[in-house]
Amino acid sequence: MKVLLLSPLAGIDPANGDVTYTQELLERPPTGVEYVDYADALARGDLLERGRPSELARRQGLAKAGPVVRAIVAKPLDTARRRELLFREPLRFFEVRPGAFDLVHTHVFSVGYRGDWPPIVTSNSVSVDALYGDGLGWDARKVARSVAVERGLARALRVDHSSYHRVRAARLLAFTQHLKDWWVARGVADTADIDVVPCTVARQLLRTLKSTPRVVGFFAGSPEIKGLDRAFRAFEALRAGRPDVELHVIGAAGPTPDWAHVAAAPGVTWVGRRDRAELLSEVLPQLDVLVHPTRFDGLPLSVLEAMSVGVPVITSDYGALPEVVGDSGLVAATATELTEALVRSLYPGTNHDLSTRAHERQRTAYSPEAVSPLLWACYLRAVTALAG
Repeated sequence: MKVLLLSPLAGIDPANGDVTYTQELLERPPTGVEYVDYADALARGDLLERGRPSELARRQGLAKAGPVVRAIVAKPLDTARRRELLFREPLRFFEVRPGAFDLVHTHVFSVGYRGDWPPIVTSNSVSVDALYGDGLGWDARKVARSVAVERGLARALRVDHSSYHRVRAARLLAFTQHLKDWWVARGVADTADIDVVPCTVARQLLRTLKSTPRVVGFFAGSPEIKGLDRAFRAFEALRAGRPDVELHVIGAAGPTPDWAHVAAAPGVTWVGRRDRAELLSEVLPQLDVLVHPTRFDGLPLSVLEAMSVGVPVITSDYGALPEVVGDSGLVAATATELTEALVRSLYPGTNHDLSTRAHERQRTAYSPEAVSPLLWACYLRAVTALAG
């Protein structure tokens, strides 16, 4: 099955977990699937972008955008998006060469499909209004305005929107049951038309379990959003009774002035950014627990990566996070609960039990071996739906 991936790419689209998702699919396709990313498809002429040329297409001169669509729709909307007058996520318009692909997997892009297309699967990890409100901090009025405009434009322009509107997609793919329930509640699709298929990380060896667990990890790609303030307060409370504990802050190049007090605090090590190979083989195995009191997330790869080496996770009760960790981690809805969970997670018996559970949960729910059959089944349902 030859599958076109309309999904964010490294070096072209903003670096985030969606780019990593694309990389994981390209590196570990389901048996019987050959992926072609959208940059390669543009280069080959199997895909044309009509309306909003990508950075790659602009550089290589490959885009042949329809002048009417570009002038009337794409340019004004991109300008409004950059100024945050309307919404952040762009609408894109594509045509595909007939017969070039057996199926299209579109991830997080909102696409107007022009002409004839093979079956389409649309996937997402979190709703756009959650991104705007919780991830970007927009107020409720701005979020409501953006949602109304995006939904209206999607309908008027016949765009399959990543969160709000379905036109051409044979199936929707939700990373979590939480997102599937959200789609169903808003009437985007019936439950029978949505598959829950998470992203994956490769399984790693179980870390060496310590007799005295004491190293707490935190991923600080976006410190405010991920809750560094919450994690640090809980760490300080813990350290009052456990002066031996350490906090390793991972994923940010260095502390900004706002976080200098954290970096300078006793017991804190600012690890900084590491490539994925080093992260999985050296950084994560040193941790005894990962604290993730996030204010916004879908299905965070950092949590799955920690679980893949047997690091238990303490998370907030945001969105799908309780669903993700299941009984292999701890959920803390308040500051008091976070501190209590941190204390509990460092008891040797509890830590070893949660570590084993986390490692097993990643294997059974989030490893490529567990997820690939689900993804293949979703693709087959999409093909069958179109044929029917």
